[in-house]
Amino acid sequence: MVVRRHDESWYHFAAAFPLSNNPASPASWFAEWCTLQKGWLFSIRCTMKQNRCRPRLETVAPLLPFSFVRLGYMLYEVTAWQSAANVNGRREMKPKVGFMGLGIMGTAMAGNVARAGYPLSVYNRDPQKAAVFKNAEVKIASSPKALAEENDVLIAMVTGPEALDNLLWGTGGAGPALNRNKAFINMSTVSPGFTKELNEKLAPTGVVFIDAPVSGSKKPAMDGSLVILAGGRKEDVDAHTPLLETMGKKVVYCGEVGQGSMMKMTNNLLLGAMMEGLCEALNFGKLAGLEVDTVLDALLNGPLGSPIFQMKAKGLKNGDFSPAFPLKHMTKDLKFLVDTAYETGAPIPVGQMLLHLFRTGVGQQWGDLDVSAILKVLEHLTGKQ
Repeated sequence: MVVRRHDESWYHFAAAFPLSNNPASPASWFAEWCTLQKGWLFSIRCTMKQNRCRPRLETVAPLLPFSFVRLGYMLYEVTAWQSAANVNGRREMKPKVGFMGLGIMGTAMAGNVARAGYPLSVYNRDPQKAAVFKNAEVKIASSPKALAEENDVLIAMVTGPEALDNLLWGTGGAGPALNRNKAFINMSTVSPGFTKELNEKLAPTGVVFIDAPVSGSKKPAMDGSLVILAGGRKEDVDAHTPLLETMGKKVVYCGEVGQGSMMKMTNNLLLGAMMEGLCEALNFGKLAGLEVDTVLDALLNGPLGSPIFQMKAKGLKNGDFSPAFPLKHMTKDLKFLVDTAYETGAPIPVGQMLLHLFRTGVGQQWGDLDVSAILKVLEHLTGKQ
């Protein structure tokens, strides 16, 4: 029995002399018996549409006795329907996903989950932000608890620990609806310490818990090209990797619960240093008479021309600080990593200075601007903008 796949809807099965190469199929046994006995050739085509199989005998040459035809057709019908059931089963295996948090990142990420074919429900504290999904095949839940009750996997992508605590344990919170048959994936950026405390708090529910913050901002979230930093039991992360890959180009397994958050802190320490370093260089050159375009042209076309610098260059040239990753969120993350460094004993003198500079930006009411607005902080300290 030779099987050739044309596309997702059509399968063609042919049995011919000499022997079949699929001895496991009942239809193959019958076809092989026929070919051994008489050298007969027959072809059966199965049309699979809307999860229904309609096998039919197309050609029989030379003509088989009626009983043999009927027997072969019946055997093939069994295997064809089994094949359809298997395809159907694979489609239905995708878990129902509930997504909490529809900010800059969450809206794009939830959209990618839906486009990948996962049944999706969403919840946001501000219902207006969920309106973008109103015309899609996406349910809008009335509360975090309702979201958790109706779905197999719950994902959170919110601003920080306070928002996450409120969604889980506040009025109408999701926490009491979690159980051993569900999974909770926190993709929000929180400290490793908070993640471990949350793991302990969730443990009595039996829920599978994965901490999976992301590396990337608005555009990678829209493109589905985030890097996902996953912590948890390896088998749990592996089981949910297909879902995570709808939102990211790579899932990096970082270790046990808390290590995903630790990797996020490590990532953002470098990100903060790179952004501040670029803007400090721009301000330094500008004060010495260099044009911003000239400085960027030299830096971006040399070995220092990293993707993040390329991404921010246009906004820095034009003074456009529309948020992809808000400065206030970087400030929050820097506070997390300074606290974590204190707990681990890691010296981070640059990290501590970065926290001071970014907090200055928040104090100047620039927190809602992009992280690249650290340039405005340096210009403010210079006294010239």
